[in-house]
Amino acid sequence: MSDEVGLVGFSGCLPVWPESVAQIFEHQRRATDQPGSLNTVREVSYRFRINGINPEDRRSAFVSRLARIRAALLIEPEPHRVRRNLAELVFLASVLPANAPEDLDGAAAAADVLQVAQTLAHRIQQGGRGAVDETLVSLERLASHVDTVSRALIRVLKAGGAAITERFEGRTWEYFINVNRRLVNLDRIAHSLDRPLATDESPSNELIAFFNSIRITPDRSLPSSLFSVPVRIRLGERSLMSSGNTATGSVARAPQARLVQVLWRPYSTTVGRDQASKLPQGSSPHAWQASNYVELQYDVAAIRRNQDAKRRDPEESEQLLAAFRTAFTVLGYVALHRVLTRVRQSAGLSGRSDLAVSMLRLHAEKANSDPLSGSPALFAGSQAVETALARDFDVHTRVSRLLSSVGHRKASPM
Repeated sequence: MSDEVGLVGFSGCLPVWPESVAQIFEHQRRATDQPGSLNTVREVSYRFRINGINPEDRRSAFVSRLARIRAALLIEPEPHRVRRNLAELVFLASVLPANAPEDLDGAAAAADVLQVAQTLAHRIQQGGRGAVDETLVSLERLASHVDTVSRALIRVLKAGGAAITERFEGRTWEYFINVNRRLVNLDRIAHSLDRPLATDESPSNELIAFFNSIRITPDRSLPSSLFSVPVRIRLGERSLMSSGNTATGSVARAPQARLVQVLWRPYSTTVGRDQASKLPQGSSPHAWQASNYVELQYDVAAIRRNQDAKRRDPEESEQLLAAFRTAFTVLGYVALHRVLTRVRQSAGLSGRSDLAVSMLRLHAEKANSDPLSGSPALFAGSQAVETALARDFDVHTRVSRLLSSVGHRKASPM
């Protein structure tokens, strides 16, 4: 059951909880305390679960989940759902207080929750169905407390201004994500296997093994970890409210004063008896390209699996393909970095934001999900190049697709 807890999603069981929805933006900037290092800044939006009504049974989310767990464990047991529902039951009973609602703050300590979970799991293991029913009854008594918390949260969300983060203005929380050394199987690294991680072959068990190798610590990293990533969290809050008045405004694009366009253009190579020739693929990108641009020519055949490779050793062909893709990415970055650096120097510029770089990536084939085809390789390689160049240049990406057939079809923006 401890393995199933790793997959249960934890916060997904809670009726009232902030849930991450989407990443708003991401950018890199120089660290103030270490100018030689880069910090990645991400803004993530959240939505709040407010113990809403389940449309199937018209009960609150909390009561509906308890009813589902009761049905799966006591009324109509289903063997393949027992472990997951037991894990959800133990988790809910561990993080929700069994007494008065004023105990909510005291029950939040991680050590107390872990101890409660271990004790409860042992009691259920010993008591069986009776212990499960007793735990469900104790949770069902908390339904009114959960409703009270959800109503309070709704009132806060309806209030204007920084109602939630007002108490924490300017405060940050620092954590370290530590990766344990046992995640890497040293015996596998010494051989030609493509799975050097000490994980199970099945996707679900692989996820459990990965989470078991991750430790989150406050303030400092674990000295014994393989590596650690520092994370600093700051809460922010924005309110979008109607003022009652309608305002009309105009928006216009403000182009950068100095801009260089980098055009990723597909070419096909034909090898003849005496020499090789290259021809551009697709229709002309004239409608998209700037008057002055840098053209990066690539041959998609070099970064996708060759059909003849099926007759070779699969492991050897995949290693060669990985080498080609790595070389394509590294050489592309080095060439563009050198050219853009020379352009910036020639213009008498020095700062990162003094020269804007617009990336226009053209495709030679339709997108597909095959990881060994050219389209995913081009996307991954260009993303890596753009991320690396963004450390020294103000990079903007714009993608366009060129259809493989040559004719009257035009490039369409994506």
